[in-house]
Amino acid sequence: MFTRKAAHVVVAETVLALRKAERPLPVELTHSQYAVPLLDRLFADPVVASSDLVGAPGMPSKQMVMTLLRKLRDAGILKVMRESRGRRAQVLALAELINLCEGKEVL
Repeated sequence: MFTRKAAHVVVAETVLALRKAERPLPVELTHSQYAVPLLDRLFADPVVASSDLVGAPGMPSKQMVMTLLRKLRDAGILKVMRESRGRRAQVLALAELINLCEGKEVL
């Protein structure tokens, strides 16, 4: 039981370190005041449809959200899980966080 608890502590510490390391990167890429709230939202929900972010508390206009997501996707921070098609929104994932939590390369 102790080893499982220790493993969870290590994963939690690694997630916190990842969050700390990732925090300045979106700001550098986007030069936007919304980059950090967006990153916080992605850490809370690492798989998200782009439409879920539009109109969410603390998020900017739809055009700005889409621009921020595109810049993060182009930089390799976000991975496309499903392309947008018709009225269906694009689904993006914070792959590094998911892989870290799973303990293996999932995405």
